[in-house]
Amino acid sequence: MIVNREELEELQGVTQKKLQELSKNGSADFSEKFVLQNLDSNITLVLNSDKGELIELGSRDKIIKDALLEYRADIAKIHSEIAFAGELSFYASQSLVMLENMIQALPDDEINLKNNLAAEISLLEPSIKKMIAFAKNDKTLSKYRKKDLCQEINPDFKKPFISADEGKAEAKKTAVKTSTKTASKAPAKKSSAKSTTVKKTAGKSSASASGKSSGAKATARSSKTKK
Repeated sequence: MIVNREELEELQGVTQKKLQELSKNGSADFSEKFVLQNLDSNITLVLNSDKGELIELGSRDKIIKDALLEYRADIAKIHSEIAFAGELSFYASQSLVMLENMIQALPDDEINLKNNLAAEISLLEPSIKKMIAFAKNDKTLSKYRKKDLCQEINPDFKKPFISADEGKAEAKKTAVKTSTKTASKAPAKKSSAKSTTVKKTAGKSSASASGKSSGAKATARSSKTKK
C-alpha cells in the first residue's frame, strides 16, 4: 500500500488528538487508549524510517493500514456532507432575506402589523441561523442527520416523510393484507363451484330416479291391463 507522507502525518495528528481527549476523560477505555498509543508509535517509526514523500506500507503495518482506511472513509463522509451543506446554507440564508423583505414590503403606517410579523420572524431566526451555519459547522449538520429532533423543536410536529424502515414495514403490511384477501376469496369460489356441482349432480340423480319411478309405474299399469 502506497501512502503520501502528508496523509500519514494527518492521521498521526488525528490519533494524537484522540489520545489527548482520552487523557482528559478519567473513565476512558484503557484498551482504546492502548490501541491509539500503539498506532501513534507505529506511524512515528514509519515516518522516521522512510524520508520520501511516498511511503510503502508492508504487511507489518496492518494497524496503520486499517486506521488509514477508516480515516479516509471519515474524510469521504465529511466531503459528501459538505456537498449539500453549502446548498442548504444558501437556501436558509435566502429564506431569511425573504422574511426580512416581508417586513420591508409593508407600508410605513402598518406599524402594528410590522411589529407582529417581526415578532413571529424573531422566533424563526435562531433556527434558520443554525441551518445557515451548516456549511461552516459539520457537527451541527451531523447532529441533524443522526438524531431525531422533531419533538424537541416542535412537540406538535407531524412527520411528513416516511423513513426507509417504516416504508419497508408498510410495504410488508400491504403485502400481507393483499395475500390474506386473495386467500380468503379463492376458497369461497371453489366452495361455490363445488356446491353448484353437487346441486347439479343431485338434480340429475333426482330426475333420473323420478324417471325410473315413472317408468316402473307405467309398466305395472300395462301388465294389469293385459290381465
